[in-house]
Amino acid sequence: MITGEKFNFQYCPKIVIFNEQDEVLLCERKGEQDFDGVYSFPWGKRERSDASIEIGITREIQEELGNDIHLEVYRLLTLEEEYVKKVGDTMILPHYLALHRWGKVMINPEEYARSQWISLETIDRIHTIPTVKKVVETFLKLKQTEFFKDTFDGNHFRIWA
Repeated sequence: MITGEKFNFQYCPKIVIFNEQDEVLLCERKGEQDFDGVYSFPWGKRERSDASIEIGITREIQEELGNDIHLEVYRLLTLEEEYVKKVGDTMILPHYLALHRWGKVMINPEEYARSQWISLETIDRIHTIPTVKKVVETFLKLKQTEFFKDTFDGNHFRIWA
């Protein structure tokens, strides 16, 4: 029988949220061994009680960013990266593209020190994990293409509080 204890990784989905100015929402983590003071995308770990990715995303976004944020999340469009923590554990980070439609970001003060909307041009001015800039660049390029517009128009789910 295969158990989770035999595997040395965490599955930690992230939501890459862009506003109308193509800035991305990054949140400064606090109180974590590997990530204290590091900016990352919101969302954490999928819980066993999450019946689907959509339910997990909705739950985490509301826990981490409040109940007033309204997003369109492109569930079928992911970009997966890996990150190795200081202790050697690997994190598998699938990134989901989302568009902020309206509402205020209200970060959870237990998890984040602050949040910022950051442009690609200024992303190097803050401390992020190495995968952040690559993911932002890739999604920005993709969302400008006709392929994205033709294929994913209407192929998303909404988080409305």
